[in-house]
Amino acid sequence: MKKFSLWISTIVIIFTCNGQLLGSEPRIVASIKPIHSLASAIMVGVGSPALLVKGIESPHTYQLIPSDAKIIENADVLLWIGPSLEPTLAASISSLAKDKKVIELSKTSGLVLLPNREAPGAHGHGHGHDDEHGHDDEHGHDDEHGHEDEHGHEDEHGHEDEHGHEDEHGHEDEHGHEDEQESEGSDEKEGHGMLHDMHIWLDIGNAKVMAQEIAVTLQNVFPEYQNEFETNLNNVLPRLDALETELQKQAEPFAGSPYVVFHDAYQYLEKKLDLNNVGAVTANVERTPGVKRISELRQTIIDTGAVCVFSEPQFDAKILQTITEGTELRSGELDPLGAGVGEGPEAYFEIMRNMVSTLQKCLNPVPTESG
Repeated sequence: MKKFSLWISTIVIIFTCNGQLLGSEPRIVASIKPIHSLASAIMVGVGSPALLVKGIESPHTYQLIPSDAKIIENADVLLWIGPSLEPTLAASISSLAKDKKVIELSKTSGLVLLPNREAPGAHGHGHGHDDEHGHDDEHGHDDEHGHEDEHGHEDEHGHEDEHGHEDEHGHEDEHGHEDEQESEGSDEKEGHGMLHDMHIWLDIGNAKVMAQEIAVTLQNVFPEYQNEFETNLNNVLPRLDALETELQKQAEPFAGSPYVVFHDAYQYLEKKLDLNNVGAVTANVERTPGVKRISELRQTIIDTGAVCVFSEPQFDAKILQTITEGTELRSGELDPLGAGVGEGPEAYFEIMRNMVSTLQKCLNPVPTESG
């Protein structure tokens, strides 16, 4: 009887150490592939995180499916950017992950956060958007937007008295969007009124900060793997430094070439590489651009001599055909979420290299050799 009791006690200890199987793989969930990749790099030799938003799905609109809910329920740690980027995940995460370690990476100390910019497409917004330049006003917008007559964007931003909209809302009548679109528990919104741009992983410096935050979090939750997490972090940080240097050098020949994008999501990359994005179809992928915005963007293409337009796999960019009709713009597809990249530690590096290569091919194509 004593032997049986001892056997039972041993089994209980093994299976309940810290509420999980002793020595079992940490159960980590990441919302988007760039974050999943950084977590994968930190977890090499320990385990593999699960990924929620896959394929060409967008975190802006993604809805959890039952299997996702199960993954979250079973997780020990959940990593996401936050409700401003992933509004449809916010409520689900709040209800499903109450007993989990939830890391909202956009709140990590040490990140460079750039003010959100609206994207009418006519203000040459490829440069100078960092807070360090002192351009953020009380609404979090850069001074270069200014909403002055010389830019001609007052109507579409809803800042004129005749529209009766206050600056804190900034919603247009033509879109019919009200304040209820703000994510529960968030003081930021995608597009108009959002304080900061949440595409933070496109700054490799931010990726380093988030990798460190992930490593510290996992060390605290799984102290038995502390050495592995520290070793992996020390391996990935210099690789990220090298990646940044590599991409800066690669971008130098085409840094000044003007281009337009579908979704205004790239200012972190633009600032690091000194790129010349002169306009975007939309700052908010859930809103259909109005006639005025399309007209202004077409004029911007003419005025700036833009040479390329970039779509994204996550969004239907048929509107680009209307905007570019009759122009000689070349086209490319930027993939900031890695829809065409496999999961794992190398995904982040592939995502960043692929985007810069796409920019290079369109903005600085290699001349065809004559026969």
